[in-house]
Amino acid sequence: MSKKTIYLIRHGQTDFNLKGIVQGSGIDSSLNKTGKKQAQLFYERHKNIPFQLIITSQLKRTIETATPFIEHNIPHLIFPEFNEINWGRLEGKRPTIKNNQDFTDMLKLWASGEYESAIEGGETPLEVQKRMKVGIEKLKNVDAKTMLIVSHGRAMRILLCTMLNKPLSEMESFPHQNTTLYHLEWDGEIFTLIKGNCVEHLG
Repeated sequence: MSKKTIYLIRHGQTDFNLKGIVQGSGIDSSLNKTGKKQAQLFYERHKNIPFQLIITSQLKRTIETATPFIEHNIPHLIFPEFNEINWGRLEGKRPTIKNNQDFTDMLKLWASGEYESAIEGGETPLEVQKRMKVGIEKLKNVDAKTMLIVSHGRAMRILLCTMLNKPLSEMESFPHQNTTLYHLEWDGEIFTLIKGNCVEHLG
């Protein structure tokens, strides 16, 4: 397996993000005006990097974030394995005291090592990690040395823990904003984090 340079970013802002509404794999939202600007700013800052491949989840908000690169004829693959976690009954719901508390309680359970817990109707971190591992093996074998991956907030946290061999209880150690960049290198055996939570392109 050849060495690889990986730029991993979160999608640009959607109206769901703006309004604090939970959106997981069951919400296929598009970027709003701010999100499209963020995607363009990321492109302008990184357009000279010789990306040989773009990988996105199958959700519109990641594909739209990568569109400025895709429009310049860089090959694009969809990895559904990198879809956002499914947040179950909280998906598409406006913030309420109960919903916020349920969300916070679940994060505390995960931080304590309860990785098999999930919001009702949703995925557990272990279930997400299982599909992430499939995606990681796929990207190790693609014929590209430098690639851009566009994914989602919680999905990225689980993906980074998996790549960097950290316990899922450390998910919260990977903060993110819309279009946050994590730069990693793969040497054929291990992933190394070069730069984390970078938003220099946003000004």
